[in-house]
Amino acid sequence: MIIDGHLDLAWNALTLRRVLTNSISNIRIAETPDQWHREGTAMVSLPEMIKGKINIAFATIFAQPKGESPASITGYSSPEEAYNIAMQQVKWYEKIEQSNKIKIIRFASDLEDALINNKINLMLLMEGADPLRTIDDLAVFIDHGIRAIGPAWRKTRYAGGAGAPGPLTDEGRALLKEMDNKNIALDISHLSDMAIDEAIEIHNGPIFASHSNCRSITMKGINITPDSMYEKIAERQVEDKIIEQIASRKGTVGLVMYNPFIKANWNNSSGSLPLSTLMQHLNRIKEIGGIETAAIGSDLDGGVGVETTPDGLNTIADLQKIPQMMSDIDYSEKEIVAVKNGNLIRLMKMILKY
Repeated sequence: MIIDGHLDLAWNALTLRRVLTNSISNIRIAETPDQWHREGTAMVSLPEMIKGKINIAFATIFAQPKGESPASITGYSSPEEAYNIAMQQVKWYEKIEQSNKIKIIRFASDLEDALINNKINLMLLMEGADPLRTIDDLAVFIDHGIRAIGPAWRKTRYAGGAGAPGPLTDEGRALLKEMDNKNIALDISHLSDMAIDEAIEIHNGPIFASHSNCRSITMKGINITPDSMYEKIAERQVEDKIIEQIASRKGTVGLVMYNPFIKANWNNSSGSLPLSTLMQHLNRIKEIGGIETAAIGSDLDGGVGVETTPDGLNTIADLQKIPQMMSDIDYSEKEIVAVKNGNLIRLMKMILKY
């Protein structure tokens, strides 16, 4: 079994209008010849997750800010709109759960069941906190199963985000304290450099980077200038010192499958990228934080399609190639199991307070 630390399932279903209960081939056919959203060729469906034994995942509630891209045109421009988009996604998960195709992990007993059932089991993660109109909304979303929050995507009312510099706001500090009180995990993946240190200091509960690679590898030899594409890419990767802090708190860093986050200076004209390149990031995480800090956070179909993922990844089922690659470079079976699922099981247990 593999646990994926980051999948935008509801966003795909409601914003990109992908029918995730269909086969991956049917989802692709439905977007041929005109893929209106320009988000890349689909890689994730519920049947494909079952095929790849990805039985547990952190699944996002992701309200996208209104923008110029086709997928973001229907995004939010106010807290109320963000709240409504997030609630629509919550209800999508609950509707799929009612059809018995997934199970939302809300309590410790749900995780125990997830480790032995044959369903897809999801722990809900809010990516970007703008759907919280006020901090009082946190309790509402907790009731609906939210167990982790990343305060930023780009800049939000709570914090600066990747490529959108800014510190924590007063609202952000208050939110982190309330998350701490309620043991809601902190996902630091999209936080800006100006916000991340303070966020980790304020929040004493479980922390993790659901889908980030190592900045020391991805940005090696690159001059990072303000307001550049490289600034955005850099802030999406974790610095070595942050990996150390996450490790000290028994958190995890999830390996993301997006080529520009794997290799320095990769772009669409760079050609293919071997999946084995990802092992550099795994090796670095192990070196800094120990193997118990490494996990998988693929972000497949989160703007990450076939065109921008390494060779060998055609669908999410191909995540099963990662354990074999680890074995090929002499990782032990214990280490392989830790990265496949054990480390995220430990994190989930911390969130659910075993």
